[in-house]
Amino acid sequence: MNLHLSTSQLATGETADALADVADERLVQVRKWGVQSRPDGTSETYSVHAEAAKLLTDTKAAEGTLTWADILSEEVLEAFSETNHDALREELVQVAAVALSWAEDIDRKAKRLVPDARTFAVTSAGEGSR
Repeated sequence: MNLHLSTSQLATGETADALADVADERLVQVRKWGVQSRPDGTSETYSVHAEAAKLLTDTKAAEGTLTWADILSEEVLEAFSETNHDALREELVQVAAVALSWAEDIDRKAKRLVPDARTFAVTSAGEGSR
């Protein structure tokens, strides 16, 4: 199956690259392990952890200290606590979307960290200085 998305269907400019990286990684996994089928391993016992993660995420969001790790942890724990296959799939799509968004943010940050030639000088020792 080929994935064809128009630019208007992509969330951000980094989405296409991140999705391509995910597709490449899936190919590596299938080549290494084959197509896998395993028990889900989810349980309602994770719901206590999911609720705690939700509370932490809400608190950190209100404080302005929310991180990608907080958001992804909450989504993963919600997925772990889901025993209905349709609902589990929805949660796993949310996990994938958050992970993809995090990867996109890393890509955007990397683009901003590329040194500008006007602010980066090479010293005689070959080391960069600002």
